Amino acid sequence: MSTLNSKQIVYIGTDAVGKCDEGKPRCAKCIKRGESCSFSVPTTAPSIPPFEFEKSRSITSVPETPKATHYESIFCRKEPMTASLSSSYILQNDPQDPLRLIYHFGASTSKSISDSHDCVPIWRDVVPALAFKHPFLLSGIFSVSALHLGLLFPSALHSKVALHHHTTGLQSFRNHLLNITSENVTALFAFSCLVPVYAFGSRNLAISALADQTNDALIEIIDLFTLLGGIAIIIEKGSHWLEASPFAPFLRTTSSPSPRPLSSEIETALAILTAKNNSTTSDERLRESYHSAIQDLRNGFLRARDRPYAKMVVLPCPIMLREDVMEEMRRKRPMALVILAHYGVLLHALRRDLWMKGWGRDVVFAVRAEVDVEVWGECLRWPVEVAEGSGD
Repeated sequence: MSTLNSKQIVYIGTDAVGKCDEGKPRCAKCIKRGESCSFSVPTTAPSIPPFEFEKSRSITSVPETPKATHYESIFCRKEPMTASLSSSYILQNDPQDPLRLIYHFGASTSKSISDSHDCVPIWRDVVPALAFKHPFLLSGIFSVSALHLGLLFPSALHSKVALHHHTTGLQSFRNHLLNITSENVTALFAFSCLVPVYAFGSRNLAISALADQTNDALIEIIDLFTLLGGIAIIIEKGSHWLEASPFAPFLRTTSSPSPRPLSSEIETALAILTAKNNSTTSDERLRESYHSAIQDLRNGFLRARDRPYAKMVVLPCPIMLREDVMEEMRRKRPMALVILAHYGVLLHALRRDLWMKGWGRDVVFAVRAEVDVEVWGECLRWPVEVAEGSGD
């Protein structure tokens, strides 16, 4: 199809009607028809993307093209427009609330949790379609949508609804995890990706009190690591199905990045961790597990450098963590904790994200409060400097 220029097309109402002589204030064709006209330069008839209700509905307006590779939702930024769409879906504790939740998920939550423009249709279109076949995933959507509303418009109702649907969905999810099939693997994977979103975001609401949980950042992050083990199980047993599904791009997040040098500060910090592991860990198998965790950390920093605002880059480290290291973290062993503090730096890099704010700094400071700084201070110097020096 050849490209049209501004002298070849005119829009009347909703119809393009052929060539135009650009006569002003009205062209000859419009005078003949007794119509009004306006000139436009789009090469194709403009359309309004689904759920983009905050954009103009004028037929002559051209939908904005994303200016960057990484899609940053307006709901991740401190701007007044965050209320323009979501305020219509504040829960009312009435029978319409499920409709508000599913629609809010498609209208805005799907954008807020997406790391790239390409991921938005997956969360907005594919996941809800799956959820109507798998109730546990529908509960997951409801929980994250209610939580998103709670982050934008804090209320006890939003917190309670989010907690209720999360608990309901998690119970059913765990049962289905025992029997992964081609029929449920994509729904299980989608739910497992919503779990960390919920866990990260819920810490900024009063949900921990509702759930009778602790405010200990170490316990919370280690519990999250345990939950993320579900993703590892699903990938291990269902990767051949997932690779042929719309979720294939998500799997590339867990692949190893190409080895390249990091900044001198990060390389030095990881070298200090490695040296400390070699000098203090007597058990050979555990020492190797720690070494593997440090290498996974390095890969995490590489991914974060390539995709600096992507939430998914923080998931592979805990997913790949070996069970003996997890157990050492639960026991709050110093070597395991200083490794965890460096993971806190990865989280801290996402501190401006609506879902992630506060996590990284809290993890780093919690580790510092737990270990003997005289012995482990050198390992913590860089994470603490990053957490204290960010200024926000």
